[in-house]
Order: sequence, then C-alpha cells, then structure tokens
Amino acid sequence: MAMQSDRKSAFAVLIGNRGFFPAALLAAAREDLREVLAAQGHQALFMDPAATRCGAVETAAEGR
Repeated sequence: MAMQSDRKSAFAVLIGNRGFFPAALLAAAREDLREVLAAQGHQALFMDPAATRCGAVETAAEGR
C-alpha cells in the first residue's frame, strides 16, 4: 500500500527550445505549468524569460 504524503515539493522548471518553437507557445506552457503546480500546492522556480532570446533555453550555455 502506497503512503500519501502531505509534503509538497518545489520544482526548478527549465523551458527548453531548439530555436524553432514559437515564443508564444513557450510563454503559454510556462504559465500552464505554473498554474498546475500551484493548484497542487507545489512551488515552482522559473528562469526569467527575458534572460534568453525566446524565453526558453536553447543551448547548454544558456542553461547554466
């Protein structure tokens, strides 16, 4: 029998892109993830969208 925990997690969320995915969809995905995690009582840490060209990590260097 699995035990259910009341502890909530904190997630560091990295939105990735290879340079061809539309920026508007990346922004929508970021907000959707934020809302879903918050609704479950979790915290999420996202990189500032202004830190990269499309608001998502495209290279390993951007992810550092």
